[in-house]
Amino acid sequence: MFNKCLNHYVFVPAGNENNIKAWLNSGFAFQQVYGVASALKHETTIPSDVVIIEASPKDVDDLKSVSNLIMSFQAGSPTFAVGLPEEVSSIKKGYGGLATDDEATVLLAYKNDKLLGFQCGFDEENDDHNMMVPVNSYEITVGGTIVDAQGLGIGSLLVKELQNKAVESGVENFYTDIETAKEHHSTKWCSFFHVEY
Repeated sequence: MFNKCLNHYVFVPAGNENNIKAWLNSGFAFQQVYGVASALKHETTIPSDVVIIEASPKDVDDLKSVSNLIMSFQAGSPTFAVGLPEEVSSIKKGYGGLATDDEATVLLAYKNDKLLGFQCGFDEENDDHNMMVPVNSYEITVGGTIVDAQGLGIGSLLVKELQNKAVESGVENFYTDIETAKEHHSTKWCSFFHVEY
């Protein structure tokens, strides 16, 4: 059962802090951090051939169709996170369920009726259960862009549109988990202050 698992480690002299930081930041230890940012409204321009809508129950199948985006992304270098085949059906069901989740806001971007990407967020409960997250915060959670549309600004546009909706509802802060091991992902969230590793 376990003969195909990978285990890797490194011995680093404890007295050399630079070596330790280099190892931790190489992506093999610190895969992600939580970051917070002040809620600000963004100026956005939606391309004329792109339509952004808020997900509804009719979008269940579209959300299921992109349920592999994050798993595929995390499986790549340098993190090589394992996505087990037996998890695929429950992940698909979870993504489809976002379309009917009363607590979630899910934005979908379409071009010519083809789903390009999505972004999901949740209001944070205003209590002190998580001392790392300020009160009146909005969590930006799962999101992704199909491979053919990556690099066109669709993901950034969806995040900004989601943030604008949250600001309009009175949110004061945003927080998200940032995949620091993936450079193009971590630079997308450069305005977020890292609070928890």
